[in-house]
Amino acid sequence: MYVLLDIEPTTDRTGELIEELKDRVHRLEYQLDQEREARTEERRRQDTVIAQLSRANEEQARTIRQLEAPVEPPPGERESPQTVEEEPERAEPRPDASGAQEGVHRPWWKRVFGG
Repeated sequence: MYVLLDIEPTTDRTGELIEELKDRVHRLEYQLDQEREARTEERRRQDTVIAQLSRANEEQARTIRQLEAPVEPPPGERESPQTVEEEPERAEPRPDASGAQEGVHRPWWKRVFGG
C-alpha cells in the first residue's frame, strides 16, 4: 500500500481571506447606503403627505368658519329699517333682543334645520 503526500509547502491564505473580507465589507456598505436612501425617500414622502393633509385641514377649517359665520349684506346694500306703518300687511311680532342675538351665534345648521 502506498500513500501519496502533497509535498508543496503550505501556502499562506491570509491575503486571500483579507480580500474576501474587504469584498464583504464593501457589499454591506453598499447595502447600508441603499437602505439609508430608501428611508430618506420614505421620510420625504411622509413629509409631503403630512404637508398636504395640513393644507387640506386648514382649507376645510376655513370653509367651515365661512359656513358658520352669519351672512351680512355689504354696507351699501343693507335695507333701511321699516316700521309697521310703512307695510302693515307684513307686520309680525318681533322677537326680543336676546332672541335675535341668539340666532346670530347659533351654528348655521341649527338656523337652517331648526334646533
